[in-house]
Amino acid sequence: MTYGGTHRYYTKILARYGVEFSFVDTSNAEEVRRAFRENTRLLHLESPTNPTMTICDIALLSRIAHERGALVVVDNTFASPYLQKPLALGADLVVHSTTKFLNGHSDSVGGIAVAASAEHVEWLSFVQNGSGAILSPLDSWLVLRGIKTLAVRMERHEQNGREVARFSPRTRE
Repeated sequence: MTYGGTHRYYTKILARYGVEFSFVDTSNAEEVRRAFRENTRLLHLESPTNPTMTICDIALLSRIAHERGALVVVDNTFASPYLQKPLALGADLVVHSTTKFLNGHSDSVGGIAVAASAEHVEWLSFVQNGSGAILSPLDSWLVLRGIKTLAVRMERHEQNGREVARFSPRTRE
């Protein structure tokens, strides 16, 4: 399962240009292995996924992808860089929605891409310059304002998650 906007982008936009996709359960490493084809160039992961909050093993899947010559991109929107650092786990690129946890107020729409290599940073800069994909000064300020409280908010999310789990029927079995 992947975020609906990502699925639409892949199937309704990129597919029109001949880009092919295989959608698999990335929490199952063997299923991911089997899905690789000779022309696979990229493994896109969400962990946790939206909306099911499924977790995958980013380090293992990165090794699998790299063995096959594919790049790994991780949508890290829900975990945020506070809770998870996909580059340290082997990912090549990480994307974050600045609208959600980084901003914290949902009063700005945006995103950020982070790359492990200078080559990918250069390419992203070229694409950004060519497409004009930048935040306005106000949106940038709103995201910076939200980042100042990210640690406090993420710690509270974790605390609330533990409280919910404590009362979950599954944890009492």
